[in-house]
Amino acid sequence: MSDLLKLVEQFINQQDHQPINDQIPLVKFYRKNGLEKHFYRIQRKATQQLEKQPYRNQDYFAAKNLLEWEQFELSSSKKRDIPVNLQELGLNFDIAYFSAKLRQACFLKAQQAFYNIEYDFEWVEQILRYIDKKEWKNIPAIALYYNAYQLSAQPTAEGAFNNLKQQILKYSTLFPAQEIQDIYLLAINYCIKKINNGERSYAEESLKLYKKGLEIGCFLEKGFLSKFTYANVVAAGLMAKDFELTEQFIHDYKNKLQKNSRNSAFAFNMARLLYVKDKDYENALNFLQKVSDKDLLNTLNAKILQLRIYWEIKENSLLESHLEAMANFIRRKEVIGYHKENFLNIISFTKRLLKVNFYDQKEVIKLKKAIETSTVNSEKKWLLEQVGSYE
Repeated sequence: MSDLLKLVEQFINQQDHQPINDQIPLVKFYRKNGLEKHFYRIQRKATQQLEKQPYRNQDYFAAKNLLEWEQFELSSSKKRDIPVNLQELGLNFDIAYFSAKLRQACFLKAQQAFYNIEYDFEWVEQILRYIDKKEWKNIPAIALYYNAYQLSAQPTAEGAFNNLKQQILKYSTLFPAQEIQDIYLLAINYCIKKINNGERSYAEESLKLYKKGLEIGCFLEKGFLSKFTYANVVAAGLMAKDFELTEQFIHDYKNKLQKNSRNSAFAFNMARLLYVKDKDYENALNFLQKVSDKDLLNTLNAKILQLRIYWEIKENSLLESHLEAMANFIRRKEVIGYHKENFLNIISFTKRLLKVNFYDQKEVIKLKKAIETSTVNSEKKWLLEQVGSYE
C-alpha cells in the first residue's frame, strides 16, 4: 500500500508539475479531498523542499503563496476560528506578481528599442512608486528588475547600473541560470548603449560582466555557448583593448560552441582579433575564407570585415567586385528587414566612398552628412572615420 501510494502521488504530480516544488499539486489534492492527515504530511514536505532549494525568484514567492493559501483554504473549510491576516497572506503573491511585471517591463523596453514599437509604460511607473512606498528594493526578486528597468528607461542611470552590478554579484545564486543570464544581458545592453554614445569606458564594464557570467556558467546552455555570446564577448574584449584575454577566450571557448558552427565562429572571431590587434590583414583574410555560408549573419559580418580590409589596403578593384557579389548574395538570401537594410546601406555608402572626389570638400561634406543621418547603419563610425581622414 505504501508503494502504491507513492505511485499515485507521482501520477498526481505529473498531471500538474510545478518546476520549483513538485509537491504543491499533491497538497491541493489532499486538501480538496479532505484528507487532512496526508495534507499536513505533504505540506511539511513541500515547505521543507521549497526552503531547501536555492532560488528566491518570483517562482519561489508564487510557490510559497500557494502553500499558504492551501493552508487558509483548509482552515476555512473546517470553519475553524483562526484569525488570519489576509493582507499578509497575500504578500508573497504581491512580490511574485511585481517581480514578474518588472521582468516583463524590462523585455518590453528592450523590444521597443530594437523594433521601434511604442508601448504604454504608465503602469510600470505606478508599480515603481508602490515598491518605493513598501520599501521592497531589498528583495532580490524585485531589486534586480527594479534597477534593470531604470537602465532601459533613463538615458543616464549610472546609480541604477552600479546597484545592479553589485546585486548581480551578491544574488546571482538565487536565480536559475537562464534568468540570471537575462539579467546580465540587460546590464550589458546598457553598456552597449553607453558605448554607442561614445563612452568607451563601458566596454570594460561589459567585459567584466561577461567574465563573471562565464565564471558562474550562466551563459552556457546544456554545456554549450551560443555563437552570438561568443562573438559579443570578443567584441567587448576588442573594444576594451584587452587582446590577451580576448585571444585566450577565443581558444578556450571554441570547444564550447555547437559543432555545426564551431569552426566558422572561431575563424570569424580570429579574423576580427587579427584585424584589430595587429592589422594582420593577410591572416585575417585567410581566416575569413573559412567562414561557412550556412551561417548567414556570420557570413555577412565576415564580408563586412573583408570590405574594410580591401578598402584599407587600397584594393579598389577587389572591393568593387566584392561589393557587387555581396549585394547579389543578400538579394538571393532571405535576410530579415533590419539586417537587409543595414547591409545594403553599408554597401551603398562604401560604393560612394569609392567614387567620391576627396579633393572636392563640398562633395566630401555631403557624403559625411548622408552617413551621419543614416539610421540603419552598423558601420557608421568606420565610414565616418574614412571620410574624416580626407577632410
